[in-house]
Amino acid sequence: MRRNKNPVCIIGAHVWVRARPVIGTNAGLKIRSMNTDVDNTIDVSGAEAPDQKHAVRSAYRAARQALAPEQRKKANKLILSKLAASATLARAKTVMIYAATDVEVNLDDLIGSLTRAGKRVVVPKITKTPGVLTLWSVRHADALIAPEGVKVRTPDVTRAVPIEPHDVDVALIPGVAFTATLGRLGQGGGYYDRLLPRLRPDAAKIGVAFDLQIATTVPMDAHDVVMNAVISETAAYGDTRLFEPLPTPAPAPLSETASVNAESAPKVQSAQIPDASAANKGESS
Repeated sequence: MRRNKNPVCIIGAHVWVRARPVIGTNAGLKIRSMNTDVDNTIDVSGAEAPDQKHAVRSAYRAARQALAPEQRKKANKLILSKLAASATLARAKTVMIYAATDVEVNLDDLIGSLTRAGKRVVVPKITKTPGVLTLWSVRHADALIAPEGVKVRTPDVTRAVPIEPHDVDVALIPGVAFTATLGRLGQGGGYYDRLLPRLRPDAAKIGVAFDLQIATTVPMDAHDVVMNAVISETAAYGDTRLFEPLPTPAPAPLSETASVNAESAPKVQSAQIPDASAANKGESS
């Protein structure tokens, strides 16, 4: 068992948080991961709401960090394949993704594939104004750079074009944890909670996460924005129609004229190879 300054205990895949016993308005909150293979209960009983969020973030960050590299790679690939096959993305003109950190689901491969399909891909950029994101259109993943001393990649504005939020059709959104009822717990800076209300009401807001980030509940405030859907490597929640693949077009039926012509066309007989022995008998007689 390992302990750190935040009261988080990790035993294998087990994540357990015990907040200090302060009586508050949300006392008794226990959060269980939707991954039912293990008991991932997070106990933040008695903590005030801000402390609950901090405790839950710490726990899910630790669990996500502990994900084995091969398992992370496999899960990432499954999520990308689901998104790439989505009719929602295929029909969209502008798709917002995010520049993933090392522990988040990485969507870099979507930039090239969506661009080749004629889509406009936009990525948020942190500004000097606290809590404010701007959107920039990029064509390649190498247009996302990490300025010196900054861990989060951001669009290189010399190779990007500014885009207004109302132009976004589909938004793929990261988070520390999500719920099956479409709640989202972010990093705590409020960036997406300020950005998402500026999207059009009909824009699809899709949370992207690993299975271990899907909880039964997370502490949320009134200003926290809920998703339209959430996707992980093995499940989808909310409006799952957003992940339906494009229908396979049915073969075009033959026209009546073409059918008649096909029936009246002369039958092609297979070539008959003469019997060489019979030919030899004829020559010898």
